[in-house]
Amino acid sequence: MKKVFLTYNNTRLKNPLVQQRLKDITDFYHFPVAGWVFDATDNLDLKLTELADQGVDFVVVSALGNFLRLHSIDDAVINDCLNNNAPLAGHLLDRKNYYCIDPQFFCLNLKTWDQVGRPKFQSSPKRSTFTSVGVIRSEENVHDDYTPLWIKAGKQQEYTLDFLDFGTQVLYKFLEHGHQLININQDIRARKHYLYPDYNEQELVDLFTTWTRPEKEIPLQHFYDNIQYHFDNYDCTVYVLNSEDVLNSEDVIATPPIKIDHYSGVCGGLKAVGILNNQGFHSNTHVSLFDISQPAVEYQQYLVSEWDGDFDNYLTVFEKFKKQHPSLQYVWRSWNTWEVEIERFLKSARLDKTTFQQTWQQYQTLPINFTCINLLDVDQVTEYFSSFNTGKPRDYYVWVSNSFYMEHTIARYGTAWLKEKSNTFKSVLRRLPGRVRVEDESGLNRVK
Repeated sequence: MKKVFLTYNNTRLKNPLVQQRLKDITDFYHFPVAGWVFDATDNLDLKLTELADQGVDFVVVSALGNFLRLHSIDDAVINDCLNNNAPLAGHLLDRKNYYCIDPQFFCLNLKTWDQVGRPKFQSSPKRSTFTSVGVIRSEENVHDDYTPLWIKAGKQQEYTLDFLDFGTQVLYKFLEHGHQLININQDIRARKHYLYPDYNEQELVDLFTTWTRPEKEIPLQHFYDNIQYHFDNYDCTVYVLNSEDVLNSEDVIATPPIKIDHYSGVCGGLKAVGILNNQGFHSNTHVSLFDISQPAVEYQQYLVSEWDGDFDNYLTVFEKFKKQHPSLQYVWRSWNTWEVEIERFLKSARLDKTTFQQTWQQYQTLPINFTCINLLDVDQVTEYFSSFNTGKPRDYYVWVSNSFYMEHTIARYGTAWLKEKSNTFKSVLRRLPGRVRVEDESGLNRVK
């Protein structure tokens, strides 16, 4: 099955800051997914025709300002169409004189759309009179009385509309050919967030320039609250197991294996040991662990002093720390079991429990220091990493995870601002004598 996830810029925004910030947030949430082609357009009907000509089976359209927050696109909405034998799932709207869909998010079977004549989605301001089937709608609604769960064809009748709303022509063409159409179900809706940018442009300008909670618009309030939650809680969050795989050098860059002289990285789970084992280290390797979260730093200190590296008792050791610090937020991929996540980490690090424990105990003997810093603070970054310079060339490996590419900082500051901070950070590292490698959200790269 050929599937396309299409970002549709249907906005009429005048403010370039709002336009760019919406794109930044969209790019963050809608990351690439295997089996899907990602595309973008500001001319929907033209793009749909192009995709149909290419033999695409399904397209899921998401308007700029609509975000799938919990994760990127998956097959859920396509499966909903297939299970209900519906060529379209969208935000169906009963306008009393006729029906339309909200352009924010919909799924379209392009093969069936092609068979019914490729009707246009775009609205038209012209008064229109046409004869078509009537519409039978569900008595149930998704929320208000204008959001039917489904619509299907009724008896033929004549319609006169002052204008054609978005999707109206598509709906009546599908209905004329006997197809039932469905609304977006609640599970999929729960993953979405739409900012209605054309209606809220000034409020979005205020939000992105001053970062204060909107007073009136509820969708913007919800968005602000979610983003602000991360700012309010970043300094009390502890990652106890890894959510990122351990990269293997042969997978990312072809360089001769050189043992790490100085490893530094954020306090996330147990990845430091996986990296050191994978890349190689020696008895004089220096380790510098840092984080914006002081409790995360303290947890790593606790592990080094209290844990022997035996995964069979890791949960017990963690629970002891948690009991001493009950108010903190402990993070891991909790939708999986503890055992599954440990196994996933070990496989990623190319270790088993025994070799991990041996490596952990070697790791405990290394000189390790712990520091709380904010990587977005240039002065802190300059002072901290400049102190690594011993005057002798060394091999440095720095893991920053996604510190320069996070949901809340992108929403508040934008990708360009964060990229500037990342570039400044790497320029500081380039002053160190020797080889410097940085692992971030884009992978592992040599910066010097």
